[in-house]
Amino acid sequence: AAYKMNKLHLHLTDDEGWRLEIPGLPELTEVGSNRCFDLEEKSCLLPQLGSGSTSDNFGSGYFSKADYVEILKYAKARNIEVIPEIDMPAHARAAVIS
Repeated sequence: AAYKMNKLHLHLTDDEGWRLEIPGLPELTEVGSNRCFDLEEKSCLLPQLGSGSTSDNFGSGYFSKADYVEILKYAKARNIEVIPEIDMPAHARAAVIS
């Protein structure tokens, strides 16, 4: 608190990935949160930024609804403001492909 480090900005979406589970839209995380080598991008997004050709890499993954709620509770208990960012309409490649 002395250094005013009480804000957490979460960049949850971009062209390279969708990182938040939306229960009514499972395809966003089924496809948009994974990177692998699939030229048609039916099961994942093409690898970018050195994430590798298989889906078991550091470029894949997302926060589940439960994960996100836990983050919010943890932050609130410590007086940290969580600022979620969902880029739309620009930087929406992951959502569009999904």
